Amino acid sequence: MMQGNNYFFTIFLNLFIISCIFDPFGNILHIKDGLFIILFIIFLIFYKNIKIELNLFIYAFKFISIALISIIIYSLTNNSEPYEGLMLLRTYLLFILVVPIVYLKINLLKILIRWINALCILIFILLFVNFFSVDLFNKIAEISAIQGNMLLGIREFGGISFLQLYYVTSPLICINIAYYSDQIFSNKYIYSKNYIYLLIFNCLALFFAGTRSNILIAIFLPFSIYLYYSKNANLRLIALLLLLAILVFFSIETNFFSAAEESNSIKINLLHEYVKIFNDIPTILFGQGLGAYYYWETKNKFDFVTELTYLEIFRYYGIFFGALVINYMIVPIKKKISTLQ
Repeated sequence: MMQGNNYFFTIFLNLFIISCIFDPFGNILHIKDGLFIILFIIFLIFYKNIKIELNLFIYAFKFISIALISIIIYSLTNNSEPYEGLMLLRTYLLFILVVPIVYLKINLLKILIRWINALCILIFILLFVNFFSVDLFNKIAEISAIQGNMLLGIREFGGISFLQLYYVTSPLICINIAYYSDQIFSNKYIYSKNYIYLLIFNCLALFFAGTRSNILIAIFLPFSIYLYYSKNANLRLIALLLLLAILVFFSIETNFFSAAEESNSIKINLLHEYVKIFNDIPTILFGQGLGAYYYWETKNKFDFVTELTYLEIFRYYGIFFGALVINYMIVPIKKKISTLQ
């Protein structure tokens, strides 16, 4: 019976992961919140005498508590509208899922890898649609622009133009790239050509997703993992020289790293605004509050988030709570590294 319940929970967990990857804003199917609630109803109904690991519960509780404290402080000190703290809190509540996932010994990585591969397939489908029917591709681009899940079109970097097939959750592909690279280079598992094919497949999908960070991660992440595992000094030197050559190419032939490029210019100007924000002592100590809006002169509009995600963490929470959030974020990474040593 327990095994059947696990299977039932896993089905809904898969559906939830699918909704998070392919409908992250919930504006297509509108089922993500419902699936999240169903998962906990299943867990609470079917599993009696639950013995939750205390450290795991404390980990999830601390993460969520910081967001709640920030919202409370905002409501007491500001309480102005618009405000997106409660909306962002939903993201933090996802950490509660670690409790049933660990308790039921579900391989979440396996589930993520499967559906991220499906996301890669979608990116290649869009590539083929553009190749065979430009009109259909343009219609998809128009609809996706309204929904906000995809950004499709031509992207230029200096003298190089290419088709961008950006899905908002495409950065998740780096999980697959890291996983397959680890399988290939760690020498812990039986060598399989399938891992190489899947690694190339995921790297190409992330590359076609087209943002600057996606392109760079698609190239540099496999090299970085290879350098971590490689014991051959000559091969490591060759890999480093190849990486350097790629950097030189991007620097000379494109404006990837040019301060004059529009996207780079916006980020640089935003940095100047963050310097101004953090010169305010109460802000640097306590933050402006999770989901607080700010008038960004660079973008000439009020907004509650920018592309400079980690600086936003400190704008929201201040230096102390912000440092805690980043520390909690890298806990899984530190545990993984400790198992490799």
